[in-house]
Amino acid sequence: HRDEVGPETVASMALIVKAVRDAASVPVGVNVLRNDAGAALAIAGVCGAEFVRVNVLVGAFVTSEGIIEGKPAEVLRLRDALAPGSLIFADIMVKHGVPVAGTTIRQEAVDAAERGMADCIIVTGRRTGLPPAAEEVSEARDSLAAGTRQVPILVGSGAVPSNVECLLELSDGVIVGSYMRKGGVAGAELDEDRTLEMGGLLMKYAGKAGR
Repeated sequence: HRDEVGPETVASMALIVKAVRDAASVPVGVNVLRNDAGAALAIAGVCGAEFVRVNVLVGAFVTSEGIIEGKPAEVLRLRDALAPGSLIFADIMVKHGVPVAGTTIRQEAVDAAERGMADCIIVTGRRTGLPPAAEEVSEARDSLAAGTRQVPILVGSGAVPSNVECLLELSDGVIVGSYMRKGGVAGAELDEDRTLEMGGLLMKYAGKAGR
């Protein structure tokens, strides 16, 4: 779905997030694909999730689901009404999409932080499982540092054991998904060995960085 999922998805996600929230001792977030920020915020508010991920918060992107437009004013007001304690993590130059207007990753980063009021920026590769270029992460980081609102940057795709240390040097953290699945394939069952391997590496590098 482009920007509004069905009620069965919202109900299912709420059950899942509540179960994870009850079992986990770490912050929990919600991302309702493709871009249903309202559903994510409603679930976060009901289940006590600490953050939501919004794939298109600012700008407009052509995707396989159609043109997706960011609605920052609507999202911020919904956050205040439904989940005032939740943070907003926003993708920039979102994967599986291209911007309608000519823009750069520097512009996207600043717009998301200063105009969209995102609490965290996510930089991804062009497709699921592909990492962003180091230059892209650096450009986003440098543009935020020169702006009026500095927020953390996460790498949202493509983290594997061979590059995770490098990605962590460029960013404040990584989101790991595909690698922890069997064969490293998104949507496959979780692979316990891969999950423990990546978890150990993240703990190791986080300790070295004092995070």
